[in-house]
Amino acid sequence: MAETENKTTIKVTDINGSPIEIGTNVGYINTGTVGKVTDIKEDEDGLWVLIDKKELYYKPELLEITETISRRIKEKPTAKSRPGEEETEAPEDISHITGGG
Repeated sequence: MAETENKTTIKVTDINGSPIEIGTNVGYINTGTVGKVTDIKEDEDGLWVLIDKKELYYKPELLEITETISRRIKEKPTAKSRPGEEETEAPEDISHITGGG
């Protein structure tokens, strides 16, 4: 998933293997938090990506570049509550990801 070059450049990839760099827009797959990458670091616990929206570090394998997220959301079916009402996006089921109960 990641490798270091000359101990100064860290190569990081998202859940799909797409490269993440500072300035890349990403989304956290568990909550849908979306933001811009402002820092990438590596410590004894592994690789971390800082997202400006929450100013929190996330594991890169739990991030997805937002272009991919946008495409996936657009492909989701829409649902109507009652005849004549506007269409709304169907909520995304992430229960299999979060393990919540």
